[in-house]
Amino acid sequence: MEEFQVIQAQLQAMTDTITSLRDDLKGMLKKEEVEQLITNTVTTLMNKIMQNINDKIDQLVSEKLVEMQAKIESLDYDNKNFKDKIQILEDKTSTNDKSIHEQIEKTYELSKLAHMKANYNEQYSRKNNIKILNIQENREETEDSITKSVTSILKTHAGVDLLLTDITAIHRIPTKRGQTRPRSR
Repeated sequence: MEEFQVIQAQLQAMTDTITSLRDDLKGMLKKEEVEQLITNTVTTLMNKIMQNINDKIDQLVSEKLVEMQAKIESLDYDNKNFKDKIQILEDKTSTNDKSIHEQIEKTYELSKLAHMKANYNEQYSRKNNIKILNIQENREETEDSITKSVTSILKTHAGVDLLLTDITAIHRIPTKRGQTRPRSR
C-alpha cells in the first residue's frame, strides 16, 4: 500500500500543479488581448512619432516662412526704391527732352539767321563785281592783258571809261570741265 500512497501523493501533486497551471493560464492574457495591446501600443507610438514629425515640420515651415517674409519685405523695399529712382530718371529725361527740343529750335533759328547773313554777306561782297561773258580767250593772256581787254570793251560798247586802278581783281570763271581759270591778282 505504500506504493499506492506514493502514487496517490504523486497524483495529488500533479493535480495541484495542473490546477495551479490552470489558474496561472487564466491570469494570462488571451491572444486577442495581446494583439489589441500591441496594436494600441504601436498606434500610440506612431501617433507620438507623427506628432513629433508634424511639430518639426511646423517649426521648419514657420522658420522658412519668417525668412521668406523678410526677403519679400526687403524686395518690396528695393522695388519701391527702384520705382522712385525710375520716376526721378523719367522726370529728368522729360526735362532734358524739353531742353534738347528748345536747343534744337534755337539752333535751327540761329542756322536760318546765319544762312541769311551768309547770303547777305556774299551778295554784299559781290556788289562791285561784274560778270562779262564771251570775251575771247587766248593761250598767252595774263591778268594785265585781260584787264586791258575788258576796259577797252567797256569803253567801246558801253561808253564806260575805267582806269586800270579801278579794277581790284580780274579772273576767268572755271569752265564746265572744272578747270581752274587764271590766277587772281
